[in-house]
Amino acid sequence: MALPLTLGEMTGLTGSYSGPVRGNARGTVGLMSANKTRSTLMCAHWLPSPIICLALHNKYVNVYEVEVAPRGTVQLHRHEFDAISIMMSSSEVIVRAPGKPDVRQKLSEGQVRLQSRGYVHSTSIEGDTTYRNVTVELLFPQQGARNLCAAVIATQGLNCPPAESSLLGTTHIDQVQFETKQMRVTLIRLMPHQGMNMGDPSRSVLVVALGDALSTMSGEKTQSSVRPGDFVWLEQGAPARAVRNTSGNEARLISFIFER
Repeated sequence: MALPLTLGEMTGLTGSYSGPVRGNARGTVGLMSANKTRSTLMCAHWLPSPIICLALHNKYVNVYEVEVAPRGTVQLHRHEFDAISIMMSSSEVIVRAPGKPDVRQKLSEGQVRLQSRGYVHSTSIEGDTTYRNVTVELLFPQQGARNLCAAVIATQGLNCPPAESSLLGTTHIDQVQFETKQMRVTLIRLMPHQGMNMGDPSRSVLVVALGDALSTMSGEKTQSSVRPGDFVWLEQGAPARAVRNTSGNEARLISFIFER
Protein backbone atom coordinates (compact mmCIF):
# COMPACT_ATOMS: atom_id res chain seq x y z
CA MET A 1 0.00 0.00 0.00
CA ALA A 2 1.34 3.42 -0.97
CA LEU A 3 2.13 5.87 1.80
CA PRO A 4 -0.07 8.98 2.13
CA LEU A 5 1.32 12.04 0.40
CA THR A 6 3.48 14.57 2.22
CA LEU A 7 2.84 18.32 2.06
CA GLY A 8 5.78 18.61 -0.33
CA GLU A 9 4.25 16.03 -2.65
CA MET A 10 0.84 17.70 -2.42
CA THR A 11 2.25 21.02 -3.68
CA GLY A 12 4.69 19.55 -6.20
CA LEU A 13 7.89 20.35 -4.26
CA THR A 14 8.82 16.67 -4.29
CA GLY A 15 7.57 13.65 -6.21
CA SER A 16 4.71 13.78 -8.68
CA TYR A 17 0.95 13.31 -8.62
CA SER A 18 -1.69 13.48 -11.32
CA GLY A 19 -4.91 13.28 -9.27
CA PRO A 20 -7.64 15.87 -8.64
CA VAL A 21 -5.49 18.98 -8.32
CA ARG A 22 -6.19 22.32 -9.97
CA GLY A 23 -2.64 22.96 -11.14
CA ASN A 24 0.67 23.83 -9.51
CA ALA A 25 -0.02 27.46 -10.37
CA ARG A 26 2.39 30.25 -9.61
CA GLY A 27 0.25 32.31 -7.27
CA THR A 28 0.31 35.11 -4.71
CA VAL A 29 0.97 34.47 -1.02
CA GLY A 30 3.58 35.32 1.45
CA LEU A 31 6.19 37.91 2.28
CA MET A 32 6.47 41.12 4.27
CA SER A 33 8.40 43.00 1.63
CA ALA A 34 9.21 46.48 0.43
CA ASN A 35 6.48 46.22 -2.18
CA LYS A 36 2.94 44.90 -1.87
CA THR A 37 3.41 41.90 -4.15
CA ARG A 38 2.95 38.55 -2.45
CA SER A 39 4.79 35.68 -4.10
CA THR A 40 4.77 31.92 -3.79
CA LEU A 41 6.69 28.95 -5.11
CA MET A 42 3.85 26.50 -5.71
CA CYS A 43 0.10 26.24 -5.05
CA ALA A 44 -2.24 23.29 -5.43
CA HIS A 45 -6.04 23.33 -5.14
CA TRP A 46 -7.13 19.88 -4.03
CA LEU A 47 -10.68 19.62 -5.27
CA PRO A 48 -13.17 20.20 -3.87
CA SER A 49 -11.65 22.12 -0.95
CA PRO A 50 -8.12 22.64 0.39
CA ILE A 51 -5.70 25.12 -1.13
CA ILE A 52 -2.11 24.40 -0.05
CA CYS A 53 0.67 26.79 -1.05
CA LEU A 54 4.40 26.42 -0.59
CA ALA A 55 5.41 30.02 0.15
CA LEU A 56 9.05 29.58 1.22
CA HIS A 57 11.67 26.87 0.81
CA ASN A 58 15.24 27.07 2.09
CA LYS A 59 17.68 24.83 3.96
CA TYR A 60 15.91 25.48 7.29
CA VAL A 61 12.19 25.45 6.54
CA ASN A 62 9.32 24.87 4.19
CA VAL A 63 6.53 27.37 4.88
CA TYR A 64 3.04 26.37 3.71
CA GLU A 65 -0.18 28.36 3.72
CA VAL A 66 -3.28 26.19 4.07
CA GLU A 67 -6.90 27.25 3.49
CA VAL A 68 -9.88 24.92 3.75
CA ALA A 69 -13.50 25.90 3.12
CA PRO A 70 -16.16 25.17 5.76
CA ARG A 71 -17.09 21.46 5.75
CA GLY A 72 -14.01 20.72 3.68
CA THR A 73 -11.27 18.17 4.40
CA VAL A 74 -7.51 17.99 4.15
CA GLN A 75 -7.15 14.42 2.96
CA LEU A 76 -4.99 11.81 4.67
CA HIS A 77 -1.35 12.92 4.56
CA ARG A 78 1.87 12.37 6.48
CA HIS A 79 4.38 14.78 7.94
CA GLU A 80 7.84 14.11 6.54
CA PHE A 81 9.39 16.58 9.02
CA ASP A 82 8.52 17.98 12.43
CA ALA A 83 6.20 20.92 11.74
CA ILE A 84 4.87 23.87 13.72
CA SER A 85 1.28 24.78 12.83
CA ILE A 86 0.14 28.38 13.50
CA MET A 87 -3.62 28.96 13.35
CA MET A 88 -4.76 32.05 11.44
CA SER A 89 -8.42 31.45 12.27
CA SER A 90 -10.51 29.82 14.99
CA SER A 91 -11.96 26.52 13.80
CA GLU A 92 -13.60 23.34 14.97
CA VAL A 93 -12.10 20.24 13.39
CA ILE A 94 -12.20 16.46 13.50
CA VAL A 95 -8.77 14.82 13.26
CA ARG A 96 -8.67 11.26 12.00
CA ALA A 97 -5.56 9.07 12.30
CA PRO A 98 -5.47 5.44 11.08
CA GLY A 99 -6.17 2.97 13.88
CA LYS A 100 -7.10 5.67 16.41
CA PRO A 101 -10.41 7.18 17.57
CA ASP A 102 -11.49 10.41 15.90
CA VAL A 103 -10.55 13.51 17.89
CA ARG A 104 -12.73 16.63 17.89
CA GLN A 105 -10.73 19.81 18.54
CA LYS A 106 -11.47 23.50 18.98
CA LEU A 107 -8.54 25.49 17.60
CA SER A 108 -8.10 29.18 18.34
CA GLU A 109 -6.56 31.92 16.21
CA GLY A 110 -2.88 32.26 17.12
CA GLN A 111 -2.63 28.72 18.57
CA VAL A 112 0.73 27.03 17.95
CA ARG A 113 0.93 23.22 17.70
CA LEU A 114 3.61 20.61 16.96
CA GLN A 115 2.87 17.99 14.31
CA SER A 116 5.60 15.42 14.72
CA ARG A 117 7.61 13.77 11.97
CA GLY A 118 5.80 10.67 10.72
CA TYR A 119 2.36 11.80 11.92
CA VAL A 120 -0.39 10.56 9.55
CA HIS A 121 -3.85 12.13 9.69
CA SER A 122 -6.69 13.87 7.90
CA THR A 123 -8.52 16.98 9.13
CA SER A 124 -12.22 17.73 8.53
CA ILE A 125 -13.51 21.26 9.12
CA GLU A 126 -16.73 21.65 11.13
CA GLY A 127 -18.88 24.75 11.27
CA ASP A 128 -19.09 27.70 8.92
CA THR A 129 -15.64 29.23 9.37
CA THR A 130 -12.84 28.90 6.81
CA TYR A 131 -9.80 27.10 8.26
CA ARG A 132 -6.51 28.93 7.72
CA ASN A 133 -3.06 28.14 9.02
CA VAL A 134 0.62 28.58 8.34
CA THR A 135 2.63 25.36 8.68
CA VAL A 136 6.39 25.61 9.15
CA GLU A 137 8.26 22.38 8.40
CA LEU A 138 11.59 22.17 10.25
CA LEU A 139 14.00 20.55 7.82
CA PHE A 140 16.80 19.85 10.31
CA PRO A 141 16.17 16.99 12.79
CA GLN A 142 14.87 18.45 16.06
CA GLN A 143 16.08 17.26 19.46
CA GLY A 144 15.03 18.04 23.02
CA ALA A 145 11.60 19.45 22.15
CA ARG A 146 9.82 20.99 25.14
CA ASN A 147 6.98 23.35 25.88
CA LEU A 148 7.83 26.66 27.48
CA CYS A 149 4.83 29.01 27.91
CA ALA A 150 2.44 27.30 25.47
CA ALA A 151 1.15 23.74 25.09
CA VAL A 152 2.69 23.25 21.65
CA ILE A 153 3.06 19.54 22.51
CA ALA A 154 -0.42 18.68 23.78
CA THR A 155 0.75 15.82 26.03
CA GLN A 156 3.54 17.74 27.77
CA GLY A 157 3.41 20.21 30.66
CA LEU A 158 4.67 23.79 30.62
CA ASN A 159 8.14 25.03 31.56
CA CYS A 160 7.39 28.75 31.48
CA PRO A 161 10.16 30.97 32.89
CA PRO A 162 9.08 33.77 35.27
CA ALA A 163 7.55 36.70 33.42
CA GLU A 164 9.60 39.86 33.30
CA SER A 165 7.91 42.92 34.73
CA SER A 166 6.49 45.23 32.07
CA LEU A 167 8.31 48.56 32.10
CA LEU A 168 6.81 51.93 31.23
CA GLY A 169 7.80 52.71 27.69
CA THR A 170 8.20 49.07 26.64
CA THR A 171 7.63 48.72 22.91
CA HIS A 172 7.10 44.95 22.88
CA ILE A 173 7.00 41.89 25.15
CA ASP A 174 8.51 38.53 24.18
CA GLN A 175 7.01 35.32 25.58
CA VAL A 176 8.84 32.10 24.73
CA GLN A 177 6.47 29.36 23.57
CA PHE A 178 8.50 26.30 22.65
CA GLU A 179 12.07 25.22 21.98
CA THR A 180 14.33 22.46 20.74
CA LYS A 181 18.11 22.36 20.71
CA GLN A 182 17.93 23.69 17.15
CA MET A 183 15.39 26.54 17.42
CA ARG A 184 13.07 28.57 19.64
CA VAL A 185 9.51 29.85 19.03
CA THR A 186 8.48 33.15 20.65
CA LEU A 187 5.24 35.13 20.79
CA ILE A 188 5.95 38.85 20.32
CA ARG A 189 3.32 41.29 21.63
CA LEU A 190 3.90 44.67 20.01
CA MET A 191 2.32 47.50 21.98
CA PRO A 192 -0.18 49.94 20.38
CA HIS A 193 1.40 52.55 18.10
CA GLN A 194 4.89 51.17 18.75
CA GLY A 195 7.60 49.88 16.41
CA MET A 196 10.41 47.36 16.63
CA ASN A 197 13.22 45.89 14.57
CA MET A 198 12.94 42.22 13.65
CA GLY A 199 15.98 40.00 13.22
CA ASP A 200 19.14 38.73 14.91
CA PRO A 201 22.51 39.36 13.21
CA SER A 202 23.96 36.13 14.62
CA ARG A 203 21.13 33.76 13.66
CA SER A 204 18.50 33.17 10.97
CA VAL A 205 14.96 34.24 11.88
CA LEU A 206 11.44 33.63 10.55
CA VAL A 207 8.67 35.99 11.73
CA VAL A 208 4.96 35.33 11.03
CA ALA A 209 2.27 38.01 11.55
CA LEU A 210 -0.89 37.00 13.40
CA GLY A 211 -2.92 40.15 12.72
CA ASP A 212 -3.47 42.93 10.20
CA ALA A 213 -2.52 45.95 12.36
CA LEU A 214 1.13 45.95 11.23
CA SER A 215 3.10 47.82 8.60
CA THR A 216 6.70 47.46 7.46
CA MET A 217 8.68 50.69 7.68
CA SER A 218 11.51 52.53 5.95
CA GLY A 219 12.62 55.21 8.38
CA GLU A 220 9.38 56.99 9.35
CA LYS A 221 7.59 56.02 6.13
CA THR A 222 5.23 53.08 5.74
CA GLN A 223 6.34 50.66 3.03
CA SER A 224 3.53 48.11 3.05
CA SER A 225 0.68 46.85 5.20
CA VAL A 226 0.92 43.35 6.64
CA ARG A 227 -1.83 40.75 6.51
CA PRO A 228 -2.35 37.75 8.84
CA GLY A 229 -0.03 34.95 7.72
CA ASP A 230 2.47 37.27 6.06
CA PHE A 231 6.02 36.46 7.06
CA VAL A 232 9.61 37.57 6.66
CA TRP A 233 12.73 35.41 6.48
CA LEU A 234 15.92 37.09 7.70
CA GLU A 235 19.10 35.17 6.97
CA GLN A 236 21.91 35.31 9.51
CA GLY A 237 23.69 38.65 9.07
CA ALA A 238 20.82 40.27 7.16
CA PRO A 239 19.79 43.84 8.08
CA ALA A 240 16.97 44.08 10.61
CA ARG A 241 13.45 44.74 9.28
CA ALA A 242 11.39 47.49 10.94
CA VAL A 243 7.71 46.90 11.68
CA ARG A 244 5.12 49.13 13.37
CA ASN A 245 1.80 48.51 15.08
CA THR A 246 -0.57 51.04 13.53
CA SER A 247 -3.54 50.25 15.80
CA GLY A 248 -4.68 51.02 19.34
CA ASN A 249 -4.48 47.34 20.33
CA GLU A 250 -1.62 44.89 20.79
CA ALA A 251 -0.33 43.26 17.61
CA ARG A 252 1.09 39.76 17.71
CA LEU A 253 3.83 37.99 15.79
CA ILE A 254 5.42 34.54 16.07
CA SER A 255 9.20 34.34 15.65
CA PHE A 256 11.40 31.31 14.99
CA ILE A 257 15.08 31.76 15.86
CA PHE A 258 17.39 29.06 14.50
CA GLU A 259 20.50 28.11 16.44
CA ARG A 260 22.52 26.74 13.52
